[in-house]
Amino acid sequence: NPDVYLNRAYDEPNNQKCTLLMIACLNQFDDVIQILANYSKLNFEVINDVQLTEKDKSVIMFQDVTVLWIAAAIDDFNMVKLFVERGARINHTTKTNSTAFRCAWFNGNIDMARYLKENGADIH
Repeated sequence: NPDVYLNRAYDEPNNQKCTLLMIACLNQFDDVIQILANYSKLNFEVINDVQLTEKDKSVIMFQDVTVLWIAAAIDDFNMVKLFVERGARINHTTKTNSTAFRCAWFNGNIDMARYLKENGADIH
């Protein structure tokens, strides 16, 4: 039964907890993302804990993130559009109250920030 496995967060190295979609996003496996995103029972709101390497090469753990937040954090506008079009919740906040809009703004991606705002992002 794929429903059991599709939306489950799996334990990954370094205390990460990731769904299959999150693993595909983190590795930018676009073909896998497209296949998973077309599955009607995919839950874009499953909470994940992931590590990202910052520009200064430091590794930071981010908790309570969704795939939309990760797509914005890794500055992948196409992924952001796909997830928003499929109904991902734009205003989800992480454990530290970060949002996809905040990630887009932090990365200097004005087009992504504008797109998120036009699709309902709370900018306050």
